Amino acid sequence: MILSGRTVLARNLITNLLSPEFQTQPYAIDLTMRRFLTWNAATTNLHFSAVDASLVPGAKAIHLKTGIYLVEFNEAVDVPLGAMGQIIVRSSLWRNGVKVDAGVVDSGYKGSLGALLQNARLAQMVFHEMKAQVEEGYSGIYQGAEGL
Repeated sequence: MILSGRTVLARNLITNLLSPEFQTQPYAIDLTMRRFLTWNAATTNLHFSAVDASLVPGAKAIHLKTGIYLVEFNEAVDVPLGAMGQIIVRSSLWRNGVKVDAGVVDSGYKGSLGALLQNARLAQMVFHEMKAQVEEGYSGIYQGAEGL
């Protein structure tokens, strides 16, 4: 079962929204860009260089050259046991040639989110409740992340 955007907010599954009224959709919560990161070297995907969107003086838009970027979202999540999150591209971006590669956010994960942005409100977070009880949630190295 997919949770409504209002249910997600009522349960505090996503926090740090810039505009809860504007970001809440019937079935999802829109995720917004905090900053984007680029690769420092072509030979590795382990080292990124951060560029804060807020550092672009007077810009209402940021023009990105064709390439691959890692986007850090403003919002943080708290996925309860018995649920999972899914990050999907907004259809308006997809129609304009932007590809967002993201995936499932595991049951039990708490912290910051990011997604790969290729060629360029960015993505949406959808929560699904599971019918079977989850015994153990996410316990990986990114648990509690406060940034990428």
